[in-house]
Amino acid sequence: MDITQIQAIAGESLSGGTFTLPPERIDGSAVRALFRAFFPTGLRLGGAARIEDGPDGAVRVTGRTMEPILALSDLSARVEIGVEGGAAYLSLRLSALPFGWTPAQSFTGLGGSLVGAFAWESPVLTLDSRGPHALPDDFEQQLGRQPAGATLTGTLKRGLSLEATLRPGTALQRMGWLIGTPRVRGGVEPSPAGAPRMWLRGDALGDPVTLG
Repeated sequence: MDITQIQAIAGESLSGGTFTLPPERIDGSAVRALFRAFFPTGLRLGGAARIEDGPDGAVRVTGRTMEPILALSDLSARVEIGVEGGAAYLSLRLSALPFGWTPAQSFTGLGGSLVGAFAWESPVLTLDSRGPHALPDDFEQQLGRQPAGATLTGTLKRGLSLEATLRPGTALQRMGWLIGTPRVRGGVEPSPAGAPRMWLRGDALGDPVTLG
């Protein structure tokens, strides 16, 4: 699939301010895996969706989500579809999440965990078939933990990353001077079998900080 075909498909998918992209419309195993994991019935944007030029001939579509993604609805969205390294890719950037959102609202198994001890400010979720924030296989060992079992790893949904500014909540207020308000980013791999694998990194007052 070349960039001319992608541009044509994008144009055909926009009608009356609504962008509708079925799961099988873009060729490529990585793109289709992303659809299966996060929007199996297809991707729909409304809110007067419009097409813009992206880098290297890619197509960008901006609008608002019309169906829930990661248990969230009516988000500001920007889709980019293009070709990189001879293969089609698709990325979806989701912003303007509900006030007070935390990862526990979108991912199972995080209730009572450390993520609830922070306010997550200006969060951005990005789904990308290229997997730029894919977690290394040994990341649990790098954090001094036991590796995830086969039951969990076999159900992981890949291609998602999270970026947000962390502000310590009430339980961590005494440590606020030490933690600061770092901007963290990294991969998140949800699974219906348990809590997601996640590895978010940033800097707290100039020093590295890791949340995983």
